[in-house]
Amino acid sequence: MVVLLHKLDSFYFYYYISRSINKAIEETTMSVKIIVGNLTLGKDRFHTTWKDCPVLLLETEYQALKSLIANLGLIVSRDQIIDYSYPDDVHVFFRTIDTLIKRIRKKIRKVDPDFNSIKTHNGSGYSFEALGCIHLSEKTILSGPLRIRYSSRTVFWDEESIRLTKSEFEILFDLVNHKGHIKTRYQLLQLVNSSSIKEGFRLIDTLIKKIRKKIKTVDPDFNAIKTHSGEGYSYRSLPAPQSSVEGRFFVYLNI
Repeated sequence: MVVLLHKLDSFYFYYYISRSINKAIEETTMSVKIIVGNLTLGKDRFHTTWKDCPVLLLETEYQALKSLIANLGLIVSRDQIIDYSYPDDVHVFFRTIDTLIKRIRKKIRKVDPDFNSIKTHNGSGYSFEALGCIHLSEKTILSGPLRIRYSSRTVFWDEESIRLTKSEFEILFDLVNHKGHIKTRYQLLQLVNSSSIKEGFRLIDTLIKKIRKKIKTVDPDFNAIKTHSGEGYSYRSLPAPQSSVEGRFFVYLNI
C-alpha cells in the first residue's frame, strides 16, 4: 500500500500511521512483531527490546508503551494511558503515569543512554517519536529512501528499483535490519556461499562495493553503508524520503 500525504499535514500522517499500527496490534493480537525504529514490541512484555537488547518491563509499563506506539507521533493524554494500562476498577493518579513513563525511560536508557523517543508535552501528555525504520511486519523495512520487501526480494531507493543478486540482497537486508550495529565480515559471510573464510572476506568486500555501486546509479550521494576498518560494516539511518513533488513524501505500509 502506498499513500501520498502532504508534508505539512503531519497530524494526518501520524494519524494514518497510528491507525495502521493499531490495526496490526488488534488483528494479530501481537503475534507479529511491531518494530518502530529501534523498538521491538512482541506478543507480551517479555518480548520487548531496544536495539535488539531485552528491556524488562512490568505489565503496566508494557501497556503504557504500547499505548504510545499505537498512537505513534500523537500526544496521548494521561487519561488515555490510564485507560490503556490499568483495569477500570483501579484508581490511578496522574502522577502515577509520570512515574510510569519515568521508569520506562530509565529502563531503556540502561540499554541506550541517549534514548529520547518519549516526549513530554506539558499539560497534555506524552508521545513516542520514532526515527529511522518503521516495520509494520517482519518482512518489510522502510528506512529513509530505502524500502526492502523480503518476501519478493525487492529493493527500492527513492522509488527507483535496485536489482540485486541473492547474496547482495541478503547482506543489505541484514545490515538494514540491524542498522547502527557493526556486522563483522564473518557474520555477513554466513549469509553467502564461500569455499573459504579468507576468500569469503574478500567476497564480502566485493559484494558491499557492488551494492554501493548499484544504489549510486540512482543516488550518487549514497553513503549509508559505513566501513569500519578491521571490524566490518554498518548501515546508518537516513532522513525520510521525499518525492519529486515538493512538500510531499511517500509512506509505505504492509498490513
